[in-house]
Amino acid sequence: MECLFEAEHGTFRASWQVASNRAIHLENGIMVLRYRLTDRRGTMVSTDRVWTESRRRGEDSLGPSEEIVLTSESLKPELGIAHEIAGEPQTAGTAEEQNLPVVRWHLFRYAERPFMILQASVTNRSVRELYIDGCGLLRLDPAVGGGMDAGSSPKDLAFWHNGLESWSPACSAPLLEDGGLVSAGYFGLTDLSLDLALAGGFVTMGDQLSSIQLGLTPGERRAGKTAGRAAGDQLGLVAAVEGDGYRVGPGETWYSEKFFLTAAQPAWSALELCAGVTGQAMKARSGIASGAGQQAQQARPVGQVRPVWSCWSSQPGYPRHELREEDILHNAAFLKANRSLLPVDFVEVGPGYESKFGDWLLPGERFPHGMRWLADQIRAAGFKPGIWLAPFLAGEDSFLVAEHPRWVLRGEDGKPVRTGIGAKNKLVALDCSHPEVQRWLGELIATITGNWGYEYLKVDYLYVAALEGARYYNRFTRASAYRKGLSVIREAAGDAVVHGCNGLLGPSVGLADAMRIGPDTAASWQAASRSGGEALPWVHPGKSHSLQELNRPTTEGVIRNAIARSFLHRRFWFNDPGALIAGRSGNRFTEDEIKSFLTVAGLSGGVITLGDLLPLLGESRMQLLAGVLPPYGRAAVPLDGLVHQVPELYGLRIGGENAWYLLGVFNWREAPFDRTLSLKTIMARLDGKPLSVDPRGGAGSNLARGEAIDNGRLPGSAKAAGGGLLATGMQGEPGGQLYHVFDFWEQKYHGVHRDRCELPRIPAHGVRLLAIKPHRKEPFVLSTSLHFTQGAGEIASETFDRESRVLRISFNLAGPRHGKVYVSVPSGFGFKTVTGVKDGKTTAAPGGGTAAGRVFEIEGFFGPETSLEVYFA
Repeated sequence: MECLFEAEHGTFRASWQVASNRAIHLENGIMVLRYRLTDRRGTMVSTDRVWTESRRRGEDSLGPSEEIVLTSESLKPELGIAHEIAGEPQTAGTAEEQNLPVVRWHLFRYAERPFMILQASVTNRSVRELYIDGCGLLRLDPAVGGGMDAGSSPKDLAFWHNGLESWSPACSAPLLEDGGLVSAGYFGLTDLSLDLALAGGFVTMGDQLSSIQLGLTPGERRAGKTAGRAAGDQLGLVAAVEGDGYRVGPGETWYSEKFFLTAAQPAWSALELCAGVTGQAMKARSGIASGAGQQAQQARPVGQVRPVWSCWSSQPGYPRHELREEDILHNAAFLKANRSLLPVDFVEVGPGYESKFGDWLLPGERFPHGMRWLADQIRAAGFKPGIWLAPFLAGEDSFLVAEHPRWVLRGEDGKPVRTGIGAKNKLVALDCSHPEVQRWLGELIATITGNWGYEYLKVDYLYVAALEGARYYNRFTRASAYRKGLSVIREAAGDAVVHGCNGLLGPSVGLADAMRIGPDTAASWQAASRSGGEALPWVHPGKSHSLQELNRPTTEGVIRNAIARSFLHRRFWFNDPGALIAGRSGNRFTEDEIKSFLTVAGLSGGVITLGDLLPLLGESRMQLLAGVLPPYGRAAVPLDGLVHQVPELYGLRIGGENAWYLLGVFNWREAPFDRTLSLKTIMARLDGKPLSVDPRGGAGSNLARGEAIDNGRLPGSAKAAGGGLLATGMQGEPGGQLYHVFDFWEQKYHGVHRDRCELPRIPAHGVRLLAIKPHRKEPFVLSTSLHFTQGAGEIASETFDRESRVLRISFNLAGPRHGKVYVSVPSGFGFKTVTGVKDGKTTAAPGGGTAAGRVFEIEGFFGPETSLEVYFA
């Protein structure tokens, strides 16, 4: 891929050339600055392009760079707005005489790096304060001669967009002609026919809230154009930051956040590159280095944010806000007795211990022994104590607000800003720009972690610190006030884990160890208010879904965001998909839905939180949870994550000398569904190779095709997409590598294949979690029932001694567990005996005989001391 950059007289062009000579081409002809002098508002635009250009070379954390600076001192007022000095309109003279700001546009390009970074700066040349309301530092607007040509019909394009905070939806959507779509922080524009994405995002997000808007301006429809292509279809894109009226004093300079732009194949790698650059720039506490995908030096090693139990579930008789200290200890005792199945590290005291929101150091009557005593009891049971709190919230009836009413964030009318949380308790937000609030926050967190001894902080409802209001210190923006409050928590917490929830995503990077990335888990699959009982529609013309409705707490919403934001994991923090609820009591899940939820949580690689009241869980459901513990630590890749709102293929390459692949194949429809997989194409994509994509589907050319079995009718979503996801030209290739396919949840061997693999009747809302392992000429472990990775999370070592013909297996388990190990025995080997397994028995696996050999299952108790030896003739 070749990247070209030009910058002259205020215009830049960026072309990403690909092998097919198709390109994404961009042109920029306008930059907009919104500002105020006193109370007079103004909008300045660069339409007259009176720029001077300078260049300089340097080096930053991303490597050697060239900075191109375009400076304008005579910007043109838009719409004839006059700018007043002492009541007299000014329309002529120099920028200083007019009180117009001097604006600079900075373009950074890097040697041998396929991206560029943009930034705007504004210098106040007047004798008054300049109020920055916002800046559109990149505007590709067809109305002013700019725009974007993606080289494809808009029908072949998908827009991945992101919400501002944890609960907000993240997913792909169709291009709209009525106002476009807005994304916070990041965006991805995918050419589905090339598996190529133009992606962008803000490298820094600590001072200003940011957004990217993409819209389609339709051209004239003419006959004869291919695939519905319209003559003159134009794509526009605006990347902007909010200034929130930030005050720039005379002679001072204001800088916007930095905006990153790239294009990459495969498409998903563009988003990974964006997040890697941001994590590096904002010093994420755990991350992957940008660019090459190599491991970066980490402040916190992978896996240290270990599984958590939280009293999340609101099962009948045990509403979570009414739990008592004995309930916490009862669950801790249960975890201790079942540690081999549920290896949890942290026990979290959830909502309800506090007397009132804001009075976090005053426990309620259900915790008579106090919080330090409870932390000591949790630690004595063998766990690390954690605690939930919402430090930026307070009840109007709390002692905190009664004693410090000036700490509350208020509107211009002097009344408390309403948070929309806790109508009964009338919860208000604290003003994190206030130095006394900052001091109180530091003392609060130091008491909880130091005096009380809690090692894990779940800090919730963080977004309220960024609500609009009249702050104590007027040089704070919404973003910087939020970040200041969170930075105080981070500093006071020391080595304790800071786990954010319902927070602003970008401004939390570098401060949070973990972050919730989706809405709350609900007790049902879908929102009860959704009409007709229809599943969440896939993205295709005429079926786009209201983004506001996607904000609701639903399990499908948790799944959607967990997959869509996978690329943030270990680049920003450890992702938290949401609490797992597997119990029968009070929940309306089918077992297939629970397996789908657990599969997404396991493959997403982040924090696993158990949300059930464990003594009520039941043995079979506890066994399901045990299958995803401990977390593997790496995030899977959604193969159709830029095509569908809720991706259907979610895969992960397990590295090492004998690498294999994990693949979650989901059916989000309301009826059973058949699948035909192209294994070679899937594995090529998981190896990082770009694929050709046909968004409309096509016989014999799809990565995964399916047909519903509901009276022969295709669901609307599948029908519109032709049943296809991603195309491949590799179907039916003769010869080559053989691959074994094993389904973890069904404990079913699907045989050995060169490419095509049939998966009949995947149930509604169900999943097939497959291990795809290359065939070997010697015996090897094909799968186990002990961990969803089927070899990476539960097996410590596996070696085959060719001379003695013995397969030796040791295990990495928290304690003894009953289960099965499946061993592939190729042709030329005969099974003799097995030693080292307690109460073990060995039989041929059902359906395990193929021309390539046989599969045997070894059943028994396996543990950390187990040394299994399998002998062959």
